[in-house]
Amino acid sequence: MEQALLKQSKEINSGYLGEVLINAGLIDEKTRNRFLSQQLHIPTIDLGHFEVDESVLSMIPERIVREYNVLPVFKLNNTLNVAIVDPIDSEPINAARNASGLKAEPLIVTTNELQSAIDIYYGMSSLTTFDDENVSIDDIDDTRIV
Repeated sequence: MEQALLKQSKEINSGYLGEVLINAGLIDEKTRNRFLSQQLHIPTIDLGHFEVDESVLSMIPERIVREYNVLPVFKLNNTLNVAIVDPIDSEPINAARNASGLKAEPLIVTTNELQSAIDIYYGMSSLTTFDDENVSIDDIDDTRIV
């Protein structure tokens, strides 16, 4: 812990203490999230055990979800609860609020869980798009990539 604090104080771009501890292999992201949750009074969520309703997913456009790494999880009254990795970063929360027109409250999630959930709910297809009408099976190069 002393080494992590020393590194954080000496290196300008070392990041948050939690990131320094993760990069040093002293804690994992879930442990960091538990500490952040306790310190900031923001709940964590395990997206692997939660199913998001389609009506909630439609509250934030996919482009915003992917650009800001923010996933709408559930709506309660006029509040949209969104999964984010860094609860200190206000940009994803502001983007969710602006896109949905609702108050946005964060839920802390790991990077891998968030990316997996985004890929599950929105699919991988939007990551690579092309015009299907201009592609035929003959156009595919069967060169082996090693």
